[in-house]
Amino acid sequence: YFTYFRHMKFTNYISLRLINFRTEYIDYHSLNYNLT
Repeated sequence: YFTYFRHMKFTNYISLRLINFRTEYIDYHSLNYNLT
């Protein structure tokens, strides 16, 4: 049970990082698009 909980915590952390990366990527490209 403990390892399962750690695994879920890890996957949640990874998914949050991926979502943040995607939003930063989209913001960066939209900023470049607005600049040009």
